[in-house]
Amino acid sequence: MKKLQCLSGFWIRIIALITMVIDHLAVLLVSFDLLSIESSIYYAMRVLGRLSFPLFAFGIVEGVLHTKNIKKYLTRLGIMSIAMTLAIVIIENGFKFYLSFVDNIFLTLFLGAIAISLLKRKDWMRYLSIIPIGLSILGNYTILNPYFVPQYGIYGVLMIVFMYVSNAIAHKLSKDQAKKYNIEYEDYLTTSYHQQNVNLLYGAAILFINVLFYILLKIIPSLDNILLMFIQDYSIISLLIVILYNGKRGYDSKWFRIFNYLFYPMHLLIIYGILYLIF
Repeated sequence: MKKLQCLSGFWIRIIALITMVIDHLAVLLVSFDLLSIESSIYYAMRVLGRLSFPLFAFGIVEGVLHTKNIKKYLTRLGIMSIAMTLAIVIIENGFKFYLSFVDNIFLTLFLGAIAISLLKRKDWMRYLSIIPIGLSILGNYTILNPYFVPQYGIYGVLMIVFMYVSNAIAHKLSKDQAKKYNIEYEDYLTTSYHQQNVNLLYGAAILFINVLFYILLKIIPSLDNILLMFIQDYSIISLLIVILYNGKRGYDSKWFRIFNYLFYPMHLLIIYGILYLIF
C-alpha cells in the first residue's frame, strides 16, 4: 500500500490548480468565440476541470485538521473571499465582461472550513455548524448576490463536511484495527494501513455526495438552476487521486502558501487580460 500512496498534499494541490485553470480557460475561450461549446475539446477541458473542487475540499479538510492556528487559517480564507469578490468586480465592471461561470469559490471553502472547525468542538458550539451550511443555500438569495454567492453552494460545503466526517470514521476504524491486532493506536496512525482507511473514506465521501446530488437533481430538476451542476458528476474521478495520498504535506514554503491564496483571483485576471489584449 505504501508504494501506491505516492502523492503528497503539495502534488494534489498542483493537480487541483492545473485542472481548475483548464476548466476556466475552456470557458473563456468560448466567451471570446475561440472555441465552440459544441466541440469535444471544450467538453474534455470541462470534464478535467471537474476534478479540481473535490481536491480543494480535501485540502480544506486537511488544513483544518492540521493547522496550528485555526483562527489565522479561517481569517486568511475570509480575506481571500473578499479578494475573490474584488477580482470579479474588476472584470465585470472595469472590463464590462460578465463571468457567468464564476461564483465565489473562497466563500465556499470559508463556509466549509467554519462548519468543520465547529464540528471539531466538543461543546454545544458544534451545533452552530448548521449556520455556515445554511448560508451556502441562502447565498443565492441575498442582496449581496452575485458577488457573495458560494460556488457550488450547498453541494460544495457538504462535500467538505462529509470529507471531514469520513476522516473521523477512518480514525475510528483504525482505532478498532489497532486494538484487534494489539498495536498501539499512535503507532498504527503512522502506518500505510491507516492512510488507506483515510484515503478510501475520503473517496467514499466524494462518491456519496455526487450520487446524492445526482438523485436529488433527478427528483427536482429545477435545483440545477441554483446548484449549477453541469457535468459535475465527473468529479467522482478525483477520488482516484485522493486514494494516492501519502498523508504528508510535502513542499510547503511560505511563498507557496501565499501563491495558493492569490492564484485563483490572479489567474482569472491574467487569462482574461491576455485574451482581451490579443482578441
